[in-house]
Amino acid sequence: MKNKKRYALLTLTLTLTLFTQADTLRVNTQSEFNALPSDIELAISRGATTIDVELSPTTFYFKENHFKWSNKQWGGVAINMRGNSTVIKANGINLTDGQDYNRAFHHGYSYTFGDTLDVPLWGDLHEADDLIEVLDKDTKLCRLSYSGIDDQSEADCTNTYINITQWFKSSVYKVLRISDGMIYFIASDLAYNNSRQCYNVNLDEAYSRKALKIDEGLMPRFRLCNSSLDSDMLTGIRDGKIHLPQGITNVREHTVTTLLALTGSTVGSITFSGITFCGNRDNQDYLITFNKVDATDSIVFAHCQFRAIRSNIIQAVSSSNLRIHHCQFRDCYRYGIFASHSANTRITNCTFSNMGLALINTACIRCSGSDYYIAYNEFCNFARTGISLGTWWQSEKTTPETGVVEYNLLYFTPSYMASHLKRSLMDSGAIYLYTQNDRATVRHNIIHDYIGACDNNGIYCDDGACHFRIHDNIIANTPNGYSIDSRAVLHIATSKQSKTTVVNYDNQIYNNTVDGPIRTEAAPGDSKCRFYSNKRIKKRTKIDQLIQKSNIFAR
Repeated sequence: MKNKKRYALLTLTLTLTLFTQADTLRVNTQSEFNALPSDIELAISRGATTIDVELSPTTFYFKENHFKWSNKQWGGVAINMRGNSTVIKANGINLTDGQDYNRAFHHGYSYTFGDTLDVPLWGDLHEADDLIEVLDKDTKLCRLSYSGIDDQSEADCTNTYINITQWFKSSVYKVLRISDGMIYFIASDLAYNNSRQCYNVNLDEAYSRKALKIDEGLMPRFRLCNSSLDSDMLTGIRDGKIHLPQGITNVREHTVTTLLALTGSTVGSITFSGITFCGNRDNQDYLITFNKVDATDSIVFAHCQFRAIRSNIIQAVSSSNLRIHHCQFRDCYRYGIFASHSANTRITNCTFSNMGLALINTACIRCSGSDYYIAYNEFCNFARTGISLGTWWQSEKTTPETGVVEYNLLYFTPSYMASHLKRSLMDSGAIYLYTQNDRATVRHNIIHDYIGACDNNGIYCDDGACHFRIHDNIIANTPNGYSIDSRAVLHIATSKQSKTTVVNYDNQIYNNTVDGPIRTEAAPGDSKCRFYSNKRIKKRTKIDQLIQKSNIFAR
């Protein structure tokens, strides 16, 4: 009898132990999704070390900082959030075509139809008739000429904004009125650029004129929201009503930005899988951010989709073991993934398409830190850069900059190539290296049909980038730039603003196959730079044959 009692007591103890070690949270309703952050914390406080969150096949809406955790010591805890045809969207309101719009508007809102379709507020770029005039440098009043544009009074311009590209970025300004083919606006960040000898609103023209060595460069490019321009293709707010493109009867207006922010914490692992994230507001923040997070195992995004995200998407700052694989990023506006000063970042088997819609200095993947690995990803149609690596010369490098980028495919479709002036920026590369690296290896990648508004290279080693190995890549059809460009920028080594004294040092470019020129420049003296065994093939058919034979996604 005593043995039976002891056995029963032992069984009960083991059962209770297993119950406290693992907990399953099933989320079927919006109220349960609202309570999920506190439910996870409660489970951990009760001793659970594995928390499985099962999300039902429906749509949930998140509030600002829905998951906001800081200073958590969850080193032995695994949190798994599993979707099943689950969509997570930013909070906001539903709007119907023709409905009255009497609330405060922000040009960073996003609009979606159904579960994932982006219904854009901003259209393609148009080229101005002439340079932008600065009418009053004190009030920053400017005007842009564009023949044939419909007039709009001040009252009609209540929600009208203009987005103007400026070299490698763009800015958004409030429109005051449109009359006689002139758009009047306040350039809030108006500044004179001494090196280009122009105001920043005219940088497109000044940069392209110098880069192309021509008498007149590309005129300023712009787009409008909430105007008659391209109105049949865009979400618009005019005459106090919401107007939608033909075939779209209703949209969701998304007014919040951040789903999750985890700061200053230790975790075992956090995993998101099988979830579609769609729609949020652009306020230059991130949808999901990890800041100073030590993951003893990993932070994982697997088989997820990101659609119509107006803000930056995933950020890891001074964090470890970020793993993103088999995810899709589509119709998104800023950075896709930004791993900064982090360790052991791995991004594999992901697709990025129609990215960089905000037209600013962002990349699908931006990576700095130690032991990164970026491989087997596909990048199709991105406004500026697919992959960028290293640390800028005016920023402090706080970690070693080491990693490998291999077996990635980067390209533009024919239609995107044909309309690139309406969708792209200047002075970049499909793969871009900043100045400060310790060992960056870029190999076995394919880049083809890549172009920008001006001076866009296949692989761009900018600002005296150093300590890299670029080899065995195939690069074809980069018509307004080099196949590979490693230019010398020697003044950075002695500049007071520079955080490094080393430029154009210890670089090797070899065994690449290209159909365009390669520029290699080195620091004076023993720079330890080598350039050899690169092959230039002028016939595109031969390049295409090599691309087909490469079987780049073979594992």
